[in-house]
Amino acid sequence: MERFAFGVPFLKTGVDFVTVLIGLFAIGEVLEQIVTRRSEPVPDHAGTRAVPRLPFLELWPLRWSLVRGTAVGIAVGGLAGAGATVSSFVSYGLEKQVSKTPELFGTGHAGGLVASESSVNGSTGGAMIHLLTLGIPGSAATAVMMGAFLIHGIQPGPLLFSQHPEQVYAIFAGMILANVVMIALGYLAAMSFALLMRVPAPVLNTFIVVFCFIGAFALRNDMADVWLTMLFGVLGFFMRRYDLPIPPLVMGIILGPMAEQYFLTSMVSHGNDLTVFVTRPVSAIVLLMAAAMVVWPFVKTLRARREAAASPD
Repeated sequence: MERFAFGVPFLKTGVDFVTVLIGLFAIGEVLEQIVTRRSEPVPDHAGTRAVPRLPFLELWPLRWSLVRGTAVGIAVGGLAGAGATVSSFVSYGLEKQVSKTPELFGTGHAGGLVASESSVNGSTGGAMIHLLTLGIPGSAATAVMMGAFLIHGIQPGPLLFSQHPEQVYAIFAGMILANVVMIALGYLAAMSFALLMRVPAPVLNTFIVVFCFIGAFALRNDMADVWLTMLFGVLGFFMRRYDLPIPPLVMGIILGPMAEQYFLTSMVSHGNDLTVFVTRPVSAIVLLMAAAMVVWPFVKTLRARREAAASPD
């Protein structure tokens, strides 16, 4: 099965985009750390005895990042097949555009982390829209949930709300309870993962590379995926070295096939009439929002230049 991106066949071997993600982010980051650590002093983590507590008071300034990330997650999760990966990258890119300090993104900036993770959680609720109202899973996670519902005699669909409303409220309550439990489990997991800082960097990087290759091979039991992971790892390394953004590449790979498929479907359904995208209210609003997000960085740059020119020396 061929995968398409930007209108052309993308790696006719049918490689999954997970292989691309592993190479670009994991392998590329390891190579970057190896090169960087040669010219910088290695920090000493031997004296690390405890994990700092979560600064709850510092989360209040990030409230708008949380709101934007959740809204993007629900909106993108409502698109059938989009899932958490797409919503995470879309939310991260949006937060970087509206942030007053976009240069800090990519260095562990709190705003980007909050927006990305909140969108992942929000996408689950958005994907539940298709599952509960139409009986169609909107993501891989909801597909598993649909199987669990069917095992317990719950048939998702339009009749679920009219014939068994108590089951719908039970599902809502269960999801709220699951999020509360995940807060505690996530905090404990964060404390455990923070202990990895005590592991020497060469040992940790070695394990990361090994697990990346194992994961790439396990996708289809094909060594070609391992070589492609190495290829995209080198590509990700050079993109970092020359300050080229990786998220747009990933977004193109993920959304390219979906955009092409739905574009061709729309053209066939409306007799190759391109005006359908601007005459329909929903599509027109979405296109206007997309255009505004593209233009907004240029507007910010021009405004900053005017303010700098108008300010006295």
